[in-house]
Amino acid sequence: MNQRLGREPIGKLLIEFSIPAIIGSLIVMLYSVIDRIFIGQRLGAMALAGVTLTFPFSQIAVSLGGLIGIGGSTLVAIKLGEGKKEECARITGNQISLFLIVCTLITITQEFFLVEILSLMGGEGETLSYAVSYGRIFIPVIFFQCFTYGLNGVVRAQGFPKYAMTTSAIGAILNIILDYLFLFPLNMGVFGAGLATFISSGIAAVFNLRFFLSGRYPMTIRLPHLRLRRSIVLSIVKLGASAGLIQFSNAVVMGMYNSQLNRFAGSDAIAAYGIFMTVHSLIIMVVMGIAQGGMQPIIGYNLGSKNYSRVREAIKLTLIYGVLLSALLMAIVQLFPTPILRIFVDEPSTIDIGVIAMRFGFSVVPLMICSIIISGVYQALGEAKTAFIFNFLRKIVIIIPAVIILPQLMGINGIWFSRPLSDTVACFIMVIYLQKTMRDLKIKDSN
Repeated sequence: MNQRLGREPIGKLLIEFSIPAIIGSLIVMLYSVIDRIFIGQRLGAMALAGVTLTFPFSQIAVSLGGLIGIGGSTLVAIKLGEGKKEECARITGNQISLFLIVCTLITITQEFFLVEILSLMGGEGETLSYAVSYGRIFIPVIFFQCFTYGLNGVVRAQGFPKYAMTTSAIGAILNIILDYLFLFPLNMGVFGAGLATFISSGIAAVFNLRFFLSGRYPMTIRLPHLRLRRSIVLSIVKLGASAGLIQFSNAVVMGMYNSQLNRFAGSDAIAAYGIFMTVHSLIIMVVMGIAQGGMQPIIGYNLGSKNYSRVREAIKLTLIYGVLLSALLMAIVQLFPTPILRIFVDEPSTIDIGVIAMRFGFSVVPLMICSIIISGVYQALGEAKTAFIFNFLRKIVIIIPAVIILPQLMGINGIWFSRPLSDTVACFIMVIYLQKTMRDLKIKDSN
């Protein structure tokens, strides 16, 4: 099936592979979205603020999925293009071993220092109490989410995007059912919401591992494949470092946002930020579905086959689709911020702050998406250093100083303005560099 990546029209492949990836990504987000809707409507803005304090922990799970998952799936796509199937099995086996080791260490560490970390990020009083109750059961979910998020890319790279989507759907649907059951009839509070996510994520992870262990699919992982090989581990880390940095820096930035918002406006602002980040993540997930689910396997396969004209076409179409789709989503958020906020909470003070956050934060969404796609291009091309530099620029160099400095000048609005400022500057630089890469690919194709 993966030979289609080198023959069929790019536009058709991009749509075919992107739609299941987008649906799968949105389904993964349902874990968080449903949690936050039920918590906000059942327990109020204060409880939602407490759950928002735990956001960095989920971002750590996604960062590990990015580091190990995207790095491995990029490598698998390239090796499939070269026809090296056994090497693909070894790469995936090393991914599984890395997930087991790293996730276990991080989960244990975070459990021991949970209260201290949450306090550092602005948790205090009742908000901290909610955060600790949710975090105690939610942190082990990192272990399961790494497998689901991280290995779905490998499943898609082998030409089975619908299986990856189905795996995510199983967990999400179960999470919705358990969320309602634990929060409403059983009245278990934020602990119940965390427990629902724990159970559903674990079942989704089991279904994902089944793909590689059942022997019914092209790639079957055997015990020898799990033995870590230095060359494979280094290649995975090299290719996935940029994606991992994006998400890990998100965890750092979220922690800083929570701390600054608590300082300048209190728990209502933290709750509003939680809603903002939920909507923000939904938009990113849609476009990441195009970039990772559609673009990445197409570029990886054709790069391995030295079909550079198809690589260029995949880049162009992904940027066009991503920017147009993100512009539409931005318009929806700008036109209807209050109805969106009311899905989560009813408190007027939280909604008033949230409307301002939406107006500022979603002012340059197409530029943000353009930056994310360009970074994904360099990951797919195997140019990990370039992708790393771009993400370091966007997620560290610009936004962190902005979150610290701008509130001193603009108050809480400075916190909301820091994100579009970072996206605008980064996009301008990245587009200039991409133009050179496209020219180089054209020269390679003509030669």
